Amino acid sequence: MSRPNRAQKEQTQEERKKTQKKGRPRVHQARDAVYHNCFSPFLWTQILAAGIEVGWEMSASAIRNYLRKKDPTVFANISRTTINKWIDHSGSQPKWSDKALQLAERGNHQLHPEGGRHGVLVS
Repeated sequence: MSRPNRAQKEQTQEERKKTQKKGRPRVHQARDAVYHNCFSPFLWTQILAAGIEVGWEMSASAIRNYLRKKDPTVFANISRTTINKWIDHSGSQPKWSDKALQLAERGNHQLHPEGGRHGVLVS
C-alpha cells in the first residue's frame, strides 16, 4: 500500500461511523492510491523526446499536451505540476533538474518494495 496513513484514516472513520450513524452517505467506494513511475526507461525516453519536441522553453503544459497526444492511455493522468517539478528554471535556459535525471538513471528502482505499478512495463 503506497499510502498507509490513508488506510488508517479510513479505519478510524469507519469505527466512528459505527457509533454515530449520521452524516452524508458515501457515493463512491474508496480506492487505493497508485504510484506511477515515470522514470522507467520506457516512459522517460518519451518524456525527454517531448521536451526536445516542444522547444527550448520546455513549457510543462506543452510537454503534457504533447505526451497526451502521442500516447493518451499511458499519459492520461500526468499533470503539469509534476512535470514542472522536473524542470530547473534557475538558469537562463530551462533544463531537466539534476534530481530528475538521477531518478531516471536509477530507472525502475522503487524506494520501497511495495511501491509502484506492477505489470508488463515494470521489471
